[in-house]
Amino acid sequence: MIPREHGSWPMLFIPPILGLAASEGGSAAVAFFFLLGSLGAFLARTPLTAMGCGREKGALPWLVGYSALAAAGFLPLLLAYGRWVLLLFALPAGAALLLNLRLAAAKKTMSLANELTGIWTLSLGAPAAYYAAGGTPEPGAWLLWLLNGAYFTGPVFHVKLCAFQHQAASNANALPLLEKARRRSWAYHCAALAGVLALAAAGAAHWLAAIPFAAALIKTLAQGARAPRRMDFRRVGYGEVGHSLVFASALLAAIYR
Repeated sequence: MIPREHGSWPMLFIPPILGLAASEGGSAAVAFFFLLGSLGAFLARTPLTAMGCGREKGALPWLVGYSALAAAGFLPLLLAYGRWVLLLFALPAGAALLLNLRLAAAKKTMSLANELTGIWTLSLGAPAAYYAAGGTPEPGAWLLWLLNGAYFTGPVFHVKLCAFQHQAASNANALPLLEKARRRSWAYHCAALAGVLALAAAGAAHWLAAIPFAAALIKTLAQGARAPRRMDFRRVGYGEVGHSLVFASALLAAIYR
């Protein structure tokens, strides 16, 4: 059982990689254990959701296997490295999982609340990895959480814009929804870029962090300016992965400048 939300893979790995890069401590072993544990916990959600929705057939062995993978990663960090504060990061992750299970049972997994909760929870990988590597939480780690959450929220609005363009191409009744999605996407991306620029002007973030937010704004402005048309959502997905790599590259450049 593999998660179907392909766009969540960059959100799984990019925040902890940035957190590990920003921390001055840690080792390759710590990075390996953290990424292994994160992968196992992320994968375990799929069979657990299937079981919560009454689709237990074949799910339990997958859940056991993925849980063992998560334990193989996180237990060494707790027992050998004493990173017990990681348990505090598990609290919001557990709350997000419960919300996801509840919405999945109600067939509302694509709701805005569920998507945003998942994004900001996965973004906690940045401060959690920072702590795992260095042993102490720092304000800069929470800035990484903010930047990751703010960036990965953008595609939620952009993809909904694409979805309504696709729908409006064959159904004129979807035009009001398309216009609403266009305004929301433009407004969010403008606000996100303005926020990052404000952080940079205050000296809290490097100016390089603004580059991916500017690119995302240009992307959604150009998309919204187009007439309704049929969309290739596989291409949209690949495009989002590419933009995610630009985001990761810009922040890594800021970290290692």
